[in-house]
Amino acid sequence: MHLDNYFSLSNSSINEAEFVLLGIPYDRSQSFKSGSRFAPAAIR
Repeated sequence: MHLDNYFSLSNSSINEAEFVLLGIPYDRSQSFKSGSRFAPAAIR
């Protein structure tokens, strides 16, 4: 898999990476008020 300029950080193959971060909006951990799924994509 090749990530073409993902978030303008790299132009490297995913196979060369030491680690990969992936933002996933997950609201099940909230007991009172959800909302992480509505956050801007820039935060993720």
